Amino acid sequence: MSNIIWSISRIGAWLECPLKAKYKYIDKLYVEMPSEALEKGKKLHDYYDKFYDFYEEDIYDAEEKAINYLGIDEEFQKKYMMHALNFREFVILNDVIPHKRESKYYATDIDGDKWIGIIDRVDKIDDEFVKIIDYKTSEGSLNEVSKNKRIMKADGSLFIETSNYLPQLLLYAKIYELAEKEKVKEVGILFTSNQKELSSKEITQEEIDKNWEEMVEKKRQAKEAMKGPYEPKLGKYCFWCEYKDKCPLKVGFK
Repeated sequence: MSNIIWSISRIGAWLECPLKAKYKYIDKLYVEMPSEALEKGKKLHDYYDKFYDFYEEDIYDAEEKAINYLGIDEEFQKKYMMHALNFREFVILNDVIPHKRESKYYATDIDGDKWIGIIDRVDKIDDEFVKIIDYKTSEGSLNEVSKNKRIMKADGSLFIETSNYLPQLLLYAKIYELAEKEKVKEVGILFTSNQKELSSKEITQEEIDKNWEEMVEKKRQAKEAMKGPYEPKLGKYCFWCEYKDKCPLKVGFK
């Protein structure tokens, strides 16, 4: 157990469904075909990263060069080209070269356990502070009524206080601060399906540290779940579970 590297997704897996987590982390059952959502997310994140490699040559050619370099097929382009167009417009609007991008950072908590944060992008605010940015390939709602569920206001600003994304971003901030010795002052999300402007929020050190304490406590709960019994739990993501054919509940097939 001492060689485990903790993340918000690993903790979530154990707390949401111990049986699924067992299949994934203990039995290490291989899932042959990735879901379309996972494949989309990986390809688009690869594109966002590679785009900046060609950005300084010519921003209007960077899109085509990145697509050609990655070998993204025409079918994928037709389905998800809007993400690429929105990202290019976002880059033009911001005209900021990332301080760091698509990097892994590691930190150790008070229990001596190791954590990882895979951060899409870090921008410099000034000599003292940075901003952490996460790219989301899912849709952020533009409907004011649904802001508490999908976290986007009608004006495009981020209603992040009630968002499930805030703990993740605060966790990234803490891991980054411990790893890089730079202070995080803002976090932001760009929903590339329908946004061209970054939605961001200033955060405090108190928020970062409180969230870190809560995450460490959840990790302790996850470690208890790892001891078994590995009971399946009914959840809203059962239909998309990659192990649903092995689940005794068979909920994913209903």
